[in-house]
Amino acid sequence: FPSHDKQVYESCIANRPNSKVYNYALVEKDFKDTEIEMFQRKVFENDSGLQNTASFSLLNGYDDWKVHNVVGKYKIKTKTLDSILEENNVQYVDYLSLDVEGLELNALNGFTIEKYLPKLVTIECHLDIDKIQKHMDTTHVLVEIVGKHDYIFILKYFNYGLIRDIKT
Repeated sequence: FPSHDKQVYESCIANRPNSKVYNYALVEKDFKDTEIEMFQRKVFENDSGLQNTASFSLLNGYDDWKVHNVVGKYKIKTKTLDSILEENNVQYVDYLSLDVEGLELNALNGFTIEKYLPKLVTIECHLDIDKIQKHMDTTHVLVEIVGKHDYIFILKYFNYGLIRDIKT
């Protein structure tokens, strides 16, 4: 069964020639496997596959996800967000948008937020918002909830001297 994520990945490469595009599942720092199994879902005709989930995502057990049948399974390689940023010599992140269908906390545990200090973070979260908010609390404050699942965090500037933002 062909990887739907690979098709989306190749489409991104074709349509964003000046961008770096990666095809990995974001995992926590101590994740042992080099790849994970994904469930491909078909929610509607010409579905882009944005609701695909890792086979071990807790979302797979929720009723509103069960109605969207799995139409295929495939494997995808894993990396931490830190490793991708380090490979590209990224020094800081202004904006982080995280939408990983139930594995938000896992992905955040593969990202050293204190190192990159994004000014703005948006997270789509169906589960564990209390754990995510606790994780974010040392560096960020939750400022808005949009709809049922989208959370907006901003950096707590007063706790950090952000030299990068001072123009000399």
